[in-house]
Amino acid sequence: LTGNNNDFYTYNGGASIFNPIILNGTQYSTFSSFKTASGQTNSLNVDPLFASLSTPDFHLQSSSSLINS
Repeated sequence: LTGNNNDFYTYNGGASIFNPIILNGTQYSTFSSFKTASGQTNSLNVDPLFASLSTPDFHLQSSSSLINS
């Protein structure tokens, strides 16, 4: 896996959930353990705050923590 500025977020009706990630045959049940093992220390697991999911409009709202992260 390459890259170090990703957002691993799963939308579930408004609730943030973390689906286990499998990397090189190893399953990581927490986002923290995945970040440590993969070296993706700048990656996040947050709601991106898209302008609209129903439209769809994937521009980020001004309050999104992904802006400048």
